[in-house]
Amino acid sequence: MNISQIDPSDPRFKSFEQFFETHPDSTFFQSGKLFTLIDGLQNYEPLLLVCEDESGIIRGSLLTIIQAKNHKILKHFSSVAIIRGGPLIDTSCPDKKDVLNKLLQSLIKTTKRKALVIQFRNFADQKAYIQIFKKFKFVFHDHLNLIVSTTDKSSVWSDISNSRQRQITKSIKNGAFVIEQPSYEEFCKFYALLKSIYNRKIHKPLPPWSFFERFFFNVKNNLFGIINLIGFQGKIIGGILCPVSDGKMLHEWYVCGLDQQFNPQGIYPSVLATWSAIDYAIKNKIAAFDFMGMGHPKIPYGVRDFKLRFGGDLVNFGRFERINNYPIYFIAYFGYNIIVSYKYLVSKIS
Repeated sequence: MNISQIDPSDPRFKSFEQFFETHPDSTFFQSGKLFTLIDGLQNYEPLLLVCEDESGIIRGSLLTIIQAKNHKILKHFSSVAIIRGGPLIDTSCPDKKDVLNKLLQSLIKTTKRKALVIQFRNFADQKAYIQIFKKFKFVFHDHLNLIVSTTDKSSVWSDISNSRQRQITKSIKNGAFVIEQPSYEEFCKFYALLKSIYNRKIHKPLPPWSFFERFFFNVKNNLFGIINLIGFQGKIIGGILCPVSDGKMLHEWYVCGLDQQFNPQGIYPSVLATWSAIDYAIKNKIAAFDFMGMGHPKIPYGVRDFKLRFGGDLVNFGRFERINNYPIYFIAYFGYNIIVSYKYLVSKIS
């Protein structure tokens, strides 16, 4: 087995895409599409590893996104390598564990000086491989997710709580509407809204405008997924951005809404945006809607409470995490919590 790092200029990239397209567990987040979306963005680096057997047949692949803050000093304290839904290992390969061994070994060697932390965000049960991850000093953490089956509209609607159903109905009745093919100007307003909410409430990194702009134009070309915005009286008051994994799943990547401002008027932008994406999955025969994370099961999480009222199945595939540099990691960890606490206090005072 041989491990190589490749990109779209490599002749083997086409073989990787063929391997990806036929793999039963393939998702957008391990695709060549995501690689090209991220490639060249400031402070983001896609890293694609493939494992080939002696005949040159690809037996496994692993797409990692390395990201960090746009700051000379903070960059070293914020870098993280994120793998969503990977690795992909050939289901017919007799040496699956050997493939994973070699992929992890190469991943650690390649990212050790680039990322403080490596984090696998699992999309499926990986218990069969837990001992291999442990061997490479990965620690398993519980982490929930919510998957809504979207094969039958009546079942989906009946699983949604009565309060959510009323909010969806009232929002439309009171004048809010879904914009399924937004203009560039409308999408710019959505990004401004999303960025403002992330700065004030979420306190998590948001990709640069160039990322969203690329996504927008790829959606226009029917390549990536959907962008649904919520309009009301000439304003953009919410929206959702979802990549799609073929006909398998629609993923909620970014969603926001001016809920506090418009709830008193009987309009619920985030609720309507989420429902519009679920409804899209139903109408377009996409098997499931993925809420992309519900937090740790033992830690209270308001977002989880919001999402659970849409029904679906709660799963705990968890995450594997490896710290590459402990001294710098702990400095970064405590520093981050101090900054978040400070921003929270400022937001409450102002």
